[in-house]
Amino acid sequence: MSKPAVRIPKESYTFWVPGRPVAWARARTSGGRYFTAPEQADDQAAIRAAYSSDRARPGMNSTKAWGLLVGVFLTPPASWTKLRRLNALSGWVRPTGTPDWDNFGKQVSDALAGLCWANDSQIVDGGVTKHYSATACRCITIWEVGTVLQGRSREAVALHEERW
Repeated sequence: MSKPAVRIPKESYTFWVPGRPVAWARARTSGGRYFTAPEQADDQAAIRAAYSSDRARPGMNSTKAWGLLVGVFLTPPASWTKLRRLNALSGWVRPTGTPDWDNFGKQVSDALAGLCWANDSQIVDGGVTKHYSATACRCITIWEVGTVLQGRSREAVALHEERW
């Protein structure tokens, strides 16, 4: 597995969400009313449950900036040859099709809003990686970056960069 480009501090919190990952999708309409697809709502509930099940998790803080790294593990299609599946499971082939990587991150950031952060706009660092695995799941890592910078001064940004 390749190393993520994101620098994760030692004081991070990691948890796993079993099951097939579901990507974020726009709300649908039916009879002039908007609704979230049941599969997407169930997946967000599973993410919240996995986060809430551990007492060591960080509590919500509305003044901090957060980092988020989502590892998405998908099963290779059953229609693939044994060799192609083996290459996928060994990391030689990565999932390049839809859904897009950013929709997996959006699904997780929206699900944890109100539990970890007040709003997903507090996420200032992070990324998403997609891999093939024998078991479909997600590995989610969050960490506190520090206080959200209120000003746009160069000194404040430089001070923040020095801390990392």
